Amino acid sequence: MPTKTVSADYWKERHARAYRTPRQGVERALRSIIDGLEEYARGHEAANGSKLSEDYILGEYWISAWSDVRGLLNGDIGRFDGGSLDRRLGDIATAGGFTESEQDMGSIKS
Repeated sequence: MPTKTVSADYWKERHARAYRTPRQGVERALRSIIDGLEEYARGHEAANGSKLSEDYILGEYWISAWSDVRGLLNGDIGRFDGGSLDRRLGDIATAGGFTESEQDMGSIKS
């Protein structure tokens, strides 16, 4: 029996559909959490004029929560592409001023 091949565009579109219209449950929760992390980091910068990574109290809590959300990508993620969500999380943390090392550790403490 021949195997059915699926194009890379199919997976990109599947992920995009999940983000545009997430299904109730895991998809909606993941999108909300990721969007919330981004909104919090942007809101902190707008209100305080500094990156979240520069706040040694809130920044530590935020990167810890971010790391926990990243860990959730190892479980059920619905129609999402895990690599795409991981890249988005990395982009959000970088925009918040967190280094790659801090992202890997899930902490700003050395």
